[in-house]
Amino acid sequence: QLPVTVKIRLGAGSSEAPAQALAEACERAGASAVVVHGRTKDQRYTKAANWNAIGEIQRARDIPVVGNGDILTWYEHKQRLDISGASAAMVGRGALIKPWIFKEVLEGKEWEPTPEERVEVYLRLCGFFKDHFQEDAMGMKRYMEFMPWHFGFFCRYRPLPEATYGAMAVEHPLLQTRVGIVTAAEELDVADLRSLERLLRCENEDAHERICLALWHADGSVTAAVAALEEIAGDGSLERWDAEAMEEKSRETR
Repeated sequence: QLPVTVKIRLGAGSSEAPAQALAEACERAGASAVVVHGRTKDQRYTKAANWNAIGEIQRARDIPVVGNGDILTWYEHKQRLDISGASAAMVGRGALIKPWIFKEVLEGKEWEPTPEERVEVYLRLCGFFKDHFQEDAMGMKRYMEFMPWHFGFFCRYRPLPEATYGAMAVEHPLLQTRVGIVTAAEELDVADLRSLERLLRCENEDAHERICLALWHADGSVTAAVAALEEIAGDGSLERWDAEAMEEKSRETR
């Protein structure tokens, strides 16, 4: 027999009350573990995940309870487990932004990869797509249906050392605020960043498509991928994308 696990939210509406009863019902039905996302459906991402509520469910159950919500760093992972006493944690958006979060959790320290090291990670994912979809025209088409979407998360990566952000993360999850991701003290002037770094941070969807195509055609070579990406960053497109982003932000603040 295969073990069955169940993932639930704290509730469907604004109330968090249903989760306790639902977790109990899952256990009685034979579930091996329950994963609890620490928000209700109505809350979506407007509120921080309630790890205290996850802890209450864990204390009431005899099966493992896995907590989920607002984990972007290894120290937030530790904090959430310390607060809740949950058996384990599931990482969602944090892993989309930085797939190496699991490396950080295992080692108990942050890993701040260079742009080249991040390109190597993204190339590995590209290779997985090639293995799954094949390397022909149809495989590339399928790859381009997925990979640019991932860059909508990858581009949000910023180094978040515990010494700077640890205390802030206790008060407010770093995933829940842009203020927590980039502060005036930490963020360099855009002109001071390497062009490759600026490109990897670019939120423009056209940029994501060109990055993904460059990775595909690099055939697993980090050197070739970096060269292609630096060519993109130097052909004037990056300045145009940055200008469009500034214009968009200006419209949003009017």
